[in-house]
Amino acid sequence: MRTTTDPALNRMEFLMSIKSKIAALALAALAVTGSIASTSTPAEAHGFGFGHGWGIGAGLLGAAVVGSAIAAMFKDHHVSCVVSPALGGLIIGHEVARGLGVRAIFVERDRSGQMALRRGFELKPGEKTLVIEDVWTTGGSTRETIGVVEQEGGLAVASGAIIDRSGGRLELNVPAKALLELDVPSYEPDECPQCRAGDTASRPGSRFQRAQH
Repeated sequence: MRTTTDPALNRMEFLMSIKSKIAALALAALAVTGSIASTSTPAEAHGFGFGHGWGIGAGLLGAAVVGSAIAAMFKDHHVSCVVSPALGGLIIGHEVARGLGVRAIFVERDRSGQMALRRGFELKPGEKTLVIEDVWTTGGSTRETIGVVEQEGGLAVASGAIIDRSGGRLELNVPAKALLELDVPSYEPDECPQCRAGDTASRPGSRFQRAQH
């Protein structure tokens, strides 16, 4: 597991900056609609992460605005389905699909730990899909999701996210766009400055949590 952090930035200043940037980008993308809303970006306790739950009320309204903004970036791809990895991509994937007027489905890990389409979800042969994630760090879950789409006979034509923490260096095998790019260093556990200082990474992803059981 890799750990992300930026020791040079004050945590609250960083989070407020990201909140402002996402809100500004979403509003700019939706300027023609006159929609006004803001989003929240809760931090994880170790490093700078972004929670999977958008919350209730204003949080869901924010997700709808951000989802519509991402949808606007991919309107010319003419997809008929949005596919997201559980759990992080569920809500934003749904909102992007709503913005595009198409259906939303998700992939999740089966008992073997592999990503798969379950719960009766399926893709038509050659169906054009958009893969949506909340945050990219290494892009692992997005690559797995694209692999499932191809395995099931669909066609992944592009991928999007709210935040790209690689600073635009992430390489996927489809066109990719994020609403906001951040350059947040990523460390292996034995190289992480905060880990060396005695901190413990919290709120790890589903792959790590599964490995502990």
